[in-house]
Amino acid sequence: MSPDSLPQTARIRSSTSADLREIPHRSTSAGSARSQPQLQVVATILAMLAISTFAVICADGVASPGLLIWLAVQLLSMAAGGWLMRRLSRVRPEPPAISPVLVVLGLFPLVTELPSRHFLGIGHPLEMITMCVVRNVVIGLTIMSVWHPYQRLCVVMSLFLSLFGLTATRDLAAQILVGCFAIGGAIWLVMAHWESMRRRLRGRQKARLPVAAMVVPLLVVAACLLAARNDRVAVAMRGWLPSSGGEGASDPYARNGVGDGEQLVAGSERVQSFAPLEDAPFVQDDRPSLYDIFDDTYEEPLEVTQTDRAVALPPDLASRINEHLQSRMEKATREFSTDRARPESKSQRKAETVHSDALFHVVGRVPLHLRLEVYDLFDGIHWYPGKVQEFRPPLSIRQSEGKPWLTLPDRGGDLDYLGAAETHALKIVHLDSKTIPAPLFLHGVHIDRVDREEMFTHGPDGLVAMNRKRIPALVPIHIASRSIDRRALAGSGTQFRKAAGYPASALLPTAIDEQRLRRLAASITSERANGWDEISAVVEHLRREYEHDSSARRTGTDGTPVEDFLFDTQRGPDYQFATAAAVLLRCLGYSTRVVSGFYVDPEKYDPLARQTSVYTNDVHFWTEVRVSGGDWVTLEPTPGYEVLGPPPTWLDNVLASLNSTAAWTVDHWVAISVGLLAMSLLLYRRNEVLDTLDLLAWRVRPGRDASEIALRSFALLQRRARRARHTWQPGTTARSWLISLKNETDDAAATRLTSAAQLIEAAAYAQHSNVSDEDFRRVLHLWKDLLDRHSLAWFRNSTARRRQRQQRAQNVDATNST
Repeated sequence: MSPDSLPQTARIRSSTSADLREIPHRSTSAGSARSQPQLQVVATILAMLAISTFAVICADGVASPGLLIWLAVQLLSMAAGGWLMRRLSRVRPEPPAISPVLVVLGLFPLVTELPSRHFLGIGHPLEMITMCVVRNVVIGLTIMSVWHPYQRLCVVMSLFLSLFGLTATRDLAAQILVGCFAIGGAIWLVMAHWESMRRRLRGRQKARLPVAAMVVPLLVVAACLLAARNDRVAVAMRGWLPSSGGEGASDPYARNGVGDGEQLVAGSERVQSFAPLEDAPFVQDDRPSLYDIFDDTYEEPLEVTQTDRAVALPPDLASRINEHLQSRMEKATREFSTDRARPESKSQRKAETVHSDALFHVVGRVPLHLRLEVYDLFDGIHWYPGKVQEFRPPLSIRQSEGKPWLTLPDRGGDLDYLGAAETHALKIVHLDSKTIPAPLFLHGVHIDRVDREEMFTHGPDGLVAMNRKRIPALVPIHIASRSIDRRALAGSGTQFRKAAGYPASALLPTAIDEQRLRRLAASITSERANGWDEISAVVEHLRREYEHDSSARRTGTDGTPVEDFLFDTQRGPDYQFATAAAVLLRCLGYSTRVVSGFYVDPEKYDPLARQTSVYTNDVHFWTEVRVSGGDWVTLEPTPGYEVLGPPPTWLDNVLASLNSTAAWTVDHWVAISVGLLAMSLLLYRRNEVLDTLDLLAWRVRPGRDASEIALRSFALLQRRARRARHTWQPGTTARSWLISLKNETDDAAATRLTSAAQLIEAAAYAQHSNVSDEDFRRVLHLWKDLLDRHSLAWFRNSTARRRQRQQRAQNVDATNST
């Protein structure tokens, strides 16, 4: 193509030294109010994220098909309306006045709310109605976002809608959407700023979007999102929005409350909700007690016909057994039998006897052993609860940060193997018990508005009970305790021997073969030192050599169930593991007891509700061993159950992350190896990959007119040159750079480069006018041929030849100088 064959707009008058241009640039007044398509797309995506976040709040955990369809209609309306306004803006570049339309959209939820409540009985909280107004305005502004004034306002209103979503819900989907909005907002800010700069830099050498300037804010936003604590943010705005209660009026359609309103009692699925203590509803009258759960989980105990199984007990302990046998109808003082009936098969169990409702929910670190009953006296078959101490210190309530806390002795300052204090929150839903389930080393209990000591009483050893028939349902109970650091316990030299005053926790029943058990205990600990090393050996042996089977029962009638478990079946439910550990340790001279309660399983943690639910099948037995000074330490001999350690430090978190990463890497080493190989290959050939994608994007959208084709094609050539390290002197114009390439091409390519240089100048400076379809195809063919000829490989060869010439010139200069 010769210069004479180019379109008229590409012919530049160069006869005068001033080199006057016909028109310095495309008219900027016509398109100053219109934004770039990329900027409009980002703003539309931000609005869609905000609308979706609000939809998550409206769903409130239930994604109904109607709500999903309504959300899809909104999103499609925004996308289609924005596309239509984009086409309309070509004819009408100035933004139209749409304030009346926005007012109508905003007032629509307010106008329809009263008829909806009156005729349909369907209403919404005032804060949700307000946000519906904002949502409708955002939809209208998104459709008009092709114009700068409406686009900026659209992003601001979308930001407000997203912030409301972050404070109104803890749903994981909403958090993800808000995080995406934060990243997209950073991108929009950079692009909006650069568009204003680009209008001022139009026609200069460099006017491209700085990628580094976009990466930095993205990293900052990502770091802020990872470091954010949503549980604090979510309550930052509590109390300022209308609610179901308070000192003034109430709204029956409110989502939550801050006072004494009629809707204050929340559902049974969230621990954080609150109900007044005395008026708290009870789910049903037949809520199971701990012993009811034992019978449901482990089946009924077998009737014992032998009466001489505990004939050699001391008189005081024998009298304790008689007292328990006389009061077996009182659930709080019943014994637990280790000889129980074989469970029914799943096909025989009636459906109505299987309950899936949670007994209570727990917020805090897990796994957790929650104690409810302590047993220290064992006659070979039955475990009997520990004797209640006659004299115990009175309970007292103290204020801590303005909240009443029932305080108990805190051993954290006396025992070096205890971790830092931490709190858990419980909400009893379906459990008949007046004893508050709590871990070992409990030192505080807090129930909102309960500030009188007479509301509490002492429970089993180390526990607290409510001075009423049962714990009120749906009331959050906060407990403060300390966990045990096993590493410090192993090296502390703590004494674990039995002491006077605790005979029941050291006695071995005469019904078992004591010598056989002592030989087994001695063989397990033959190479271990006294103390924690010996105790951990017994626990590790049971966890390693025996199998946990909740349906297993004794196979014969000879001996006791624990002997059958240890020497014959070597499998059984958790209470057999706890009994075996207690008996074996007593054979070694340690004081032990068995504890029943609930195991808060981390596998049942709900990340959306941020709580762990406890069910009937979470009832559990474990062992405690006595430490000098009257304290006890939790032991977990049942495989599959773990004991909570102290709160992790930052180093522990780092090591845990490294361990989990290493374990995941080992499990997926094949996929990781393939991925690393592919990434290495992509990194090595990144320039070729980027150039291929760049060329593909150009072929899909080369430009809408001859000027845009020239600018986009020239930008592609420059990127190829940079990837091939084909440098040019600073200040080099586009025309000069293209002409410099003629020295390394043939005559046909040189002619095309000259024509391309003129097209670049015409696109940047000449008057814009329509060209014929033939001229358009001619220009497109010219640049396509140039891009095919001057490929990435061509620029690399050119760079190599240039370096060779420079090297030869340096050698010649060196020879001449010598």
